[in-house]
Order: sequence, then C-alpha cells, then structure tokens
Amino acid sequence: MVKFSLLIPTRRPPGLSRLFESIKNTVSNFADIELLVARDEDDKGSKDRINSLLQYYKIKVFSRPRSEWLNEDYYNWLAKEAKGQYIWALADDLVLMQKSWDKTIYNRLEGYLVDKPDRIVCAVIAHNTHFKKENVRIIPSFPLISREAIKAVEFFLPPQLPTWGADIILSRLYGKLHRLLQIEDKCYVNHISFHTEQAVADDVVNRCGILCAKYAKLDDKHNLNKILKTNYIDKKVEYLRNYIREYEIKNNIGENNGMV
Repeated sequence: MVKFSLLIPTRRPPGLSRLFESIKNTVSNFADIELLVARDEDDKGSKDRINSLLQYYKIKVFSRPRSEWLNEDYYNWLAKEAKGQYIWALADDLVLMQKSWDKTIYNRLEGYLVDKPDRIVCAVIAHNTHFKKENVRIIPSFPLISREAIKAVEFFLPPQLPTWGADIILSRLYGKLHRLLQIEDKCYVNHISFHTEQAVADDVVNRCGILCAKYAKLDDKHNLNKILKTNYIDKKVEYLRNYIREYEIKNNIGENNGMV
C-alpha cells in the first residue's frame, strides 16, 4: 500500500510547479507517495501546467466544475480517491522543506500507533506559521490523517465549512479524543502566504475569505464560531469513543487502548 496520499487542489500554476519541485527534492522514495491534483474545468492555466508536469511526475488528475466548497468538493472528493495509509492536505502555496520527510513522519506515526490498533490519528505537521505565532501550534493547518480515522469520522475535512476553519474543528475533535499527534521537531512546510509575510493575499485567498463569510451568514451550520458553541464536537467525540470501544470488542482488545 502507498504510505502517503498528497491532496492538492490548484488554481496557481507557478505554485504547483514549485510544490512539485520541493516534493522531488525532499521525498526519499517516490513509490511511497501518490499525488492527487484537483483542478477546475475552466482553469486552462492549471490544465496546461499539469500537462507539462505529467512529463516528469505520475499524477492522478481530477477535473470538476468550479465549486465554492473547497473542503467537501475538492479535499474530501480527492480523499475518496486516495489509496495511501495517510492522507495529507497540501496546497499550491506550500513548499516541503525537510529531506526524507516521508521516512521521518511515517516512523513517528507508526510509533505513535503502536498501542492504538484502531489506528485513528490526526497529525499536526509543523510549518513556518507555527514558528511565528505560538497559539497555532496545536492546529493542523495542513492535516495529515490516517485512512482509518477518515473512515471512523466519516470525513477528511469538515464538509459543513466551505473553506477556512477546518483545522480548528479537527484540532478540537482529535484533541479531545487524545489522538492529535504533533510532529513539530522541525519545520516541515514553508507556507508562502500573507500569513507568513512572504506574499500578498491573491485572488484565491480573497475568494476563500469571501466564501467563508458568505456561508457563515447564510446558515449557522456553516458558521465556525456558531458550531464551536454547540455540542457538535462533543457528540462526534462520543461517537468516536464508542467506535473505538466497538472495535476493541470486535477484535478482543483491552478496553481504552490508547484512548482516555
């Protein structure tokens, strides 16, 4: 089985090339990863860039009509096609920085899961925003999640949020379940964005903000702040605790293995 599935929605052709170059320069074994890219049917720039990259990389390319729902219609859509043990949400404004990250992160994950046979985990992979703002250290801005966790939770990213805020829900969900693994021994990802003062907010960023505000006003179920005031996360955590208990009973495993 492939170890890592890298999910990459794109509308920034230069950024996509830069990301792929960084993957090539840092991964230790290409056989351990798969690259899944989603593009909009109306985005000729990304289509042309992907076609040029296909000369050098094995990429699974998925095209769709443009949607306003980044989490559900791009990341969750790609996650359903992923074959890896671990699914990683990346973006075309990122650069991977650490040599052999695949070996290092895989070993950390497998070591963490030694006493957790259900293999439910969400990893926080340190990026440069973590080293600028202390308060975001526990948030999986670019979450890496086991396929078993996705099956149990029933989503990769929270589908009710169109764009931003998924990392906050995931951090609280997996944090309360005590299945949030922080891999922050070094900076693995360079986020080239206005957050890190390396770029200005472009059309992609501005659109994400507009859509986030738009749907938050339309319905409370799409409003992150309103969601956090409900029992949504607590109910999901309780569901997962029961899921793990049932898994243990089915497989004759001791109670609460790796879970509080």
